[in-house]
Amino acid sequence: MLTSSTQPLNHRVKPQFAESIWQDVDDMLSVLDELVREPIDDEDFRRRLLSQIAATLGTASAAIWWKTDNELNCLQSVPSSDAVASQRLRLGHAIAEVATTGESIRLESGGNNNSVLYARAVKDIHECYGVLEVLVPSSRDCAELAPILDAVSDVIDERRERTATQANRETAIQAERIDEFATQLHAATGLRHTAVVLANISREFIQCDRVTVLTRGRRGLEVRATSGVDIVNSRSRFVRGVQRLAATASVSGDLWYSGPSDDVSPQLLQHAERILDQAGCREFGIISIRDPQNDVNVLGALFVEYFSSSKSKRAGHIEVVRRHAAIALANAMEVEQVPLWSLWQLLKLRWNVTRKLSSAAIAGLVSVAVIAIALIPTAFTVNATGTLEPTNQKHLFAPITGEVAELHVSHGSLVKAGDPVLRIESAELEAKLQEITGRQKSTRERLAAIQVARVDARGIASEQLHRLSAEHAALSAELVSLDAQLTLLNRQMADATLNSPINGQVITWDVSQRLTRRPVQPGDKLITIAETDGDWELRVRIPDRKAGFVASELARTRQLEVSCVLESEPDREFEGTLRTVANATAELRNVSYVPAVVAIDSRENPTSKRPGAPVQVQIDCGRRALAFVCFHELFYAIRTHLTF
Repeated sequence: MLTSSTQPLNHRVKPQFAESIWQDVDDMLSVLDELVREPIDDEDFRRRLLSQIAATLGTASAAIWWKTDNELNCLQSVPSSDAVASQRLRLGHAIAEVATTGESIRLESGGNNNSVLYARAVKDIHECYGVLEVLVPSSRDCAELAPILDAVSDVIDERRERTATQANRETAIQAERIDEFATQLHAATGLRHTAVVLANISREFIQCDRVTVLTRGRRGLEVRATSGVDIVNSRSRFVRGVQRLAATASVSGDLWYSGPSDDVSPQLLQHAERILDQAGCREFGIISIRDPQNDVNVLGALFVEYFSSSKSKRAGHIEVVRRHAAIALANAMEVEQVPLWSLWQLLKLRWNVTRKLSSAAIAGLVSVAVIAIALIPTAFTVNATGTLEPTNQKHLFAPITGEVAELHVSHGSLVKAGDPVLRIESAELEAKLQEITGRQKSTRERLAAIQVARVDARGIASEQLHRLSAEHAALSAELVSLDAQLTLLNRQMADATLNSPINGQVITWDVSQRLTRRPVQPGDKLITIAETDGDWELRVRIPDRKAGFVASELARTRQLEVSCVLESEPDREFEGTLRTVANATAELRNVSYVPAVVAIDSRENPTSKRPGAPVQVQIDCGRRALAFVCFHELFYAIRTHLTF
């Protein structure tokens, strides 16, 4: 059992070891000094250090205790038998005391097999971070182990400092590599440029043999670039195989394949074996790249190949590449959707080439170009839309309130002037006609009775006779009014039958469905009849913002040439002359326009003449400066939306 007293190790007592022991200690320290500089891991270093201590001092046991997350753990021990482990557990409180106080101790145990525990704190200036423990039999005269333990502790501390320095150096190098990788990748512009840069720099960063970049396209994942290759043959079997495999594998996540495995589905296994044979590599991986904003959306994938089995995958580097590649590809795809981006890239390339010219030459070229744009005249045309219409067309309007009772025509019917087109029945007019006819009849009968009474005036007082004369005059006036009303009603009834005013064709669509037994009001447009065999014209809608150019040019020249194209005959162009431009603005579907009429030469009539056929029109407005022709829309937008 251990004694309850502890004694600090006296570091100032002169060692009393035999000369041979000190020679062994010097040899051990030399070995340990070389061991510190060897590129081995910490576990191997501690194991070899404890083996040297045990071999040199002849200890029963040696161990290193290390603080990890405020807990004391025995990282290495020599030897590691059950008896020694049991004895070390009994001495655990002494080891914990050394780790807490930082003071080295010597502890003896009694009995037949007495042992002495030497515990030396391993610490720097600020804190204790470990304990070096040596357990020796008490029969061994090792009273002056303190200098040796101090030297070994210094070796351990030097190793810790070297390891920390190396770790910091590697961390700094790794951070610099990541920064360089991210800088080069995010400096790329455009999807193809980004893919090429990603393929070449990620190969060095991941330390693999080849990287192929796939991005989302119209038909799924498409190969964009391969490291070390300028042009990718999209029709090769290898490229198509990689695209099919990546499209299948990227849905579920990453795929690493070096041979048949139960973890790979049969569908993927067939594609993977074929790719392995075609690529000639020992192992490959597919790293999916997903949208940073939406993890479900797959932006692309990296096809990573290893031709040598000695190379190992670096998971940390792969995650760095995945994270930065997702951001770079998402930005590149968004930039590709900007209008005129391809043109801008072309101009940028041209600018990079011309940038090598002298500034004076560039300034001269720019000046000449500006002067040329400002002074060179070119044709200025105004685009408008319109419809093709017969010049002579008449509309039939409802003269009375009523209902269409008879319809004699349909869409496309040919009619002559005076032919009946439709008849309107008006119950109101018929009722009034009957009422006035009845009143007219009763008035006449009353007049006849008064006339008889006035002729036979015997026995009638003069006062009554005067009253009959006054009534006779009133009824005569009322009869005249009723006759006039009856004449008007008869005329309205006659007008209820609408006749064609011209020889022509009915161009109103679906007349029967629109008018049969339908109520109408005075002024309602019922049917349009056009002279389709005569002249035709264009009813043009000029955009309001461009009508001023047309009006000013028309006032100057009195006549403007117009080029017209029917949308139904885009390959045939015919000419016309702008006849009139309205002084008022109309509106159609919330778009303001100015109506105009374009006369068409009868020899230029289009072959398929249909009333209302849409037409695209170009109005010749003379010649203006090239700068005005090219940029007048931009000037209008700036003046309209930015100035006001």
